Amino acid sequence: MPIIIDGGFTTPDIAEQALADGKTDYIGLGRPILADPDWVKKLREKRPEDIVPCIRCVMGCVGTPETYSSAAEMRCAVNPLCNLTSYREIAPLVKKKRVLAGGYDAVIVATGTTPIKSRVIGSDKPHVCSVMEFTGDRNIELGQTVLMIGGGLVGAEIAYSQAKKGKKAILTTRRTSMFEVANDNSSPMQQRLMMKLKEYSVDIRLGLDLKEITDDGAVFAGADKAMTEIKCDNIVLCRGYVRNNKLYKELEGQVEDLYKIGDCVKPNLIGDAIHDGWVVANRI
Repeated sequence: MPIIIDGGFTTPDIAEQALADGKTDYIGLGRPILADPDWVKKLREKRPEDIVPCIRCVMGCVGTPETYSSAAEMRCAVNPLCNLTSYREIAPLVKKKRVLAGGYDAVIVATGTTPIKSRVIGSDKPHVCSVMEFTGDRNIELGQTVLMIGGGLVGAEIAYSQAKKGKKAILTTRRTSMFEVANDNSSPMQQRLMMKLKEYSVDIRLGLDLKEITDDGAVFAGADKAMTEIKCDNIVLCRGYVRNNKLYKELEGQVEDLYKIGDCVKPNLIGDAIHDGWVVANRI
């Protein structure tokens, strides 16, 4: 009986390996075709490096709990034309331009965000790091008990990764419902992540507002204003981001065509940044 399987074949090498191992006779493609409708065509033409891969973010094809519940139209984070070919057409080139930094006709600023700086006493202690410091430096090794402050997606993911290493992971948030934890992720991803947090016994504490960081932990105020102290070895601050538009402001008035896209406009998701980039590039 011929077998066809699908799911997770984001790149041709994964698909080819499944065929070579005899695990299937045919490969089915679902979301990868949303990311790149020419997936098969490019492979047939022996240019797999040109394939735009599905990154399995589920942010456009499913979306966050809010957009999923509203039955929003299907989109793709890495394909700005998905379900929009009737509205978006690549504009013809009217004038050749040099686009980038220094002597250019146009500049697209995509400088992203910076973490929100905590003004809480003790935030500068050596056992404390921001989420970008932690994710950007693979040499940072956290202690046995790790406290994540912030109940968004990144804080929840770091808590999961630390618990998976066998460490005691504590996640605190001002959010008051478990349904709000990591709810800036896509609906199915949030559900799976919450299941993993439970599986690895991540200690989630709701309704806590950070008041002070001490040498061996942090002090919080609860909903009833009662103070609570949590002991830990390290603290990761995951309290959100602010746009970094410093470069854009410096270039204003110096470049005729100046644009800003992505998180330096407003902290958002990868699909928003890619779609912004397509619209601006098409305009230029």
